[in-house]
Amino acid sequence: MKTVAIAAGLALALAAPAAGQTPGGWTLEIPKAPLDVAHLIHAGPDGRPILALSCRKNTGQIAASFEAPENLASGRRGEVWIDRIGRPAPWAVSVAVVSGPERTTLRGQARPSPAGGSTVSVEVSDRAPVLAAWRKSAVLRLESLGSAVEPPPARKSLIGRFLGYCG
Repeated sequence: MKTVAIAAGLALALAAPAAGQTPGGWTLEIPKAPLDVAHLIHAGPDGRPILALSCRKNTGQIAASFEAPENLASGRRGEVWIDRIGRPAPWAVSVAVVSGPERTTLRGQARPSPAGGSTVSVEVSDRAPVLAAWRKSAVLRLESLGSAVEPPPARKSLIGRFLGYCG
């Protein structure tokens, strides 16, 4: 249930720029209330999020979400989006998380995106070697549905604060 709530929040973050957010670059939001969700988001020059990361304090689980151009939805059955063979969303997809020499492929989910493609989400443990590599290199790449997102390196201080809150 927590995963669904975090994924829904990430989908909203990807749908529109955050209020008061400076267009472009990395933004870190650490909440004051301990049960709230922290966000580390990279937005493009237009202010639209390219990669959104989130977590709850001390859970050790980081949710990532990004837009992929491929649209898996072929239509609706009532209020439910379905793919070309009639399966309801969300759809299982493979997501590769890459930083430096480290790479891990995880089961993720894709949902129809308001932008016309798919919103891809995945969870990764803060103990995964790929996140240790990200802390060192500041470069993170996510791949799914034949596309990839690789924003410019984040400041290591932002990564450290975010991962410290998460785990």
